[in-house]
Amino acid sequence: YLPNPDSAIIFAQQGYLLAKKNNWALNQANCLNNMANAYMSLGDYVKSIQFYFKALKIVGELNDLYMMSAVNDNIGATYIEQQDYKKALPYLRMAQKQLNTFALSHKLLFKHKYHLAIIYLNTGECYLDMHQADSAEYYLNISYNDCKKLNLTDVIGLVQRDLGEVEAEKGNKTGALQFFRLAVINDTAINDGENVSVACLSTANLYHKYKQQDSAEYYA
Repeated sequence: YLPNPDSAIIFAQQGYLLAKKNNWALNQANCLNNMANAYMSLGDYVKSIQFYFKALKIVGELNDLYMMSAVNDNIGATYIEQQDYKKALPYLRMAQKQLNTFALSHKLLFKHKYHLAIIYLNTGECYLDMHQADSAEYYLNISYNDCKKLNLTDVIGLVQRDLGEVEAEKGNKTGALQFFRLAVINDTAINDGENVSVACLSTANLYHKYKQQDSAEYYA
């Protein structure tokens, strides 16, 4: 989510007009992608999807596999936000395929590896929301290993929280609590209040499920 989506839209629009005037196709796609990100942050999913598809058309014509992967991942993430998980999965799978194909002929830079960790996180979340714990765990573990290797402090807490939800789904209360606590520790360390809140809510829900109301209330 972008912190200042309204400002982001204004600057992305200006950038897009300048890129169009100079026939800078990739810059046009980047600006459209940024506009779409901003609209997603505002919860305007219809406009968000429209701009992602405009960006996807341009990078498809350029055959830019990395950008195609990035935009497809964003489309998948937007469908997850709309709770349309069956629609999200094909875009997430396509994003994986495109970035892995890109890796066959390019040395992966940090940004590419970071992006791959996010794709696997989104795919894992999608399966988690569909209550397919085994598939969710498979993709989340790939993301978790990448996060640890690359020291992705801004992502690792999200993955830990999701892995906790997987353990909760499987009925493993102890394992779930361990991951939720790790998520709180990591997100507190980077001052990510929003995700600390999400991890605390997951903990509260888990205690509520096991009828431990005092603990549930405390974390809530």
